[in-house]
Amino acid sequence: MKARGSEDGFTLLEAMVVLAIMSVVAVIAGTALFSLQSATVRTNAMVTNEQDASTTLAQMARDIRSAHAITFPTPTADADDAVILYVNQPSGGTIPIEWVFQPPAAPAASGTLSREVLTSTLAVISTRAVLTDVGNGADPVFTYYNLFGAPIGTQSQTPGSQNPTLTDCTTGIGVTLTINPSPVNGVKPFQESDEVAITDQEQALSAPGDAQCGAYGY
Repeated sequence: MKARGSEDGFTLLEAMVVLAIMSVVAVIAGTALFSLQSATVRTNAMVTNEQDASTTLAQMARDIRSAHAITFPTPTADADDAVILYVNQPSGGTIPIEWVFQPPAAPAASGTLSREVLTSTLAVISTRAVLTDVGNGADPVFTYYNLFGAPIGTQSQTPGSQNPTLTDCTTGIGVTLTINPSPVNGVKPFQESDEVAITDQEQALSAPGDAQCGAYGY
């Protein structure tokens, strides 16, 4: 009598074991793929935000370096968040450019940094929101320095009045931007900063015999 051979195929138990193993492998592969995708999203968000901040600082630096003079939109401590630069033009003359930071209003955590082109009477011609994720809040965007590199206060002793030395004696402007990146988990806020000389003003105040800032001890 011929011996009975083993039956082809899997038993139910074997099929369940194979299915369980495949499920574990699929979960591990899916988790790894998700982690890789999340890391890519975080990296892209960080690079994009850093590039945007660097590009903005570079444009601000060009405006500051090309400025013939500066002034401010109001006689208050808004100088911390806004400055008007009379930027030299290749064709001659100047054009007023205002950089202004609008702090966030609760519950928002980020404010907007804009670049405005103005008329000679300081009326707004055009406004462009350059960054919409600036998280400076109460921290100043702009700081001002005299010819010797010392900071100049943005307020005088009179409440509501601006320090008069700002317009006359500033030879450099420091810019600090705190960036709250796009809402992507794992991407932390970061800062970009620069300090740029106002070339025309620096040359004018360095001129022999110039006493423009002598009354203020500069």
